[in-house]
Amino acid sequence: MKKIGAMKKVVAFMLSAMLMVCLGACGSSSSDGSASADKEAQTLNKVLKNGKLTVVLNIGNAPWTYKDDSTGEYTGMAVELIQGYCDQLGVECSIEPLEFSSLISSVNSGKADIICTNLSRTVERSTNVMFSDPVGIDYGVVICKKGAFSSLDEVNQEGVTLTTETGSSFEGVVADVFPNATMSAVDTTPNALAAVNAGRADGMVTNLAIAKELVAANEGLEIMEDYCYTDVMAFAVDNTYLNTTLLGSFNSYLRNIKSNGTYGEIYEKYIGTKWEPTYTDSAV
Repeated sequence: MKKIGAMKKVVAFMLSAMLMVCLGACGSSSSDGSASADKEAQTLNKVLKNGKLTVVLNIGNAPWTYKDDSTGEYTGMAVELIQGYCDQLGVECSIEPLEFSSLISSVNSGKADIICTNLSRTVERSTNVMFSDPVGIDYGVVICKKGAFSSLDEVNQEGVTLTTETGSSFEGVVADVFPNATMSAVDTTPNALAAVNAGRADGMVTNLAIAKELVAANEGLEIMEDYCYTDVMAFAVDNTYLNTTLLGSFNSYLRNIKSNGTYGEIYEKYIGTKWEPTYTDSAV
């Protein structure tokens, strides 16, 4: 209990400090009235006032985001991270599932406050969203039927069809790493897997953690040994200054739980291996 209380004090201090910096910057170039209006417009203030953080995620990406069949509730590593953040703020965590390709547009339109999933940090996406500190590091792999390929070079051949989730960074990975193969993206991860099982695709490109879950439930499939991509994943908010305090407060929370051991416990619970911090975990 003492550890949790201390964490709350740290988070509260960081939130207050960031709000003061933001308001000070606004006040230096505007009247007191406009500074007050700007404060009210800040997403974090709206979240605290309304008592609710609206979160969007895509389902079917165990161990990151999925629905527990026994309880009917959303769970996974990303869900536990964002729920912990909401608990620290003392607000409701309102989860809305969407297809992966609709996540960014939902925060851009203001329908949601934050994207909570294993979203790859890419230059292209950074023009539309602001990324949090990394919530995880993973590796891109190819899932295929057992014995279908013996090397990634065999995957990069004309006549080979690869699939992944529409809107994911792995569409770009296929174009860069497997330029000779044909890309056939589908709307969800389960449908991509179904395409491989049905023979409509020869392989599926996804994260290693997700691949382990999928292959464990599909006896005829395997994960190719070599990695094809290093994936730095994060949460994201709309790319506007109104979200800077929200993003800053989440980053403070994330850094706190990485330093006090909570993140490591969550990581091991869902990923199944011990978390080993790297320089990338603190990169912004």
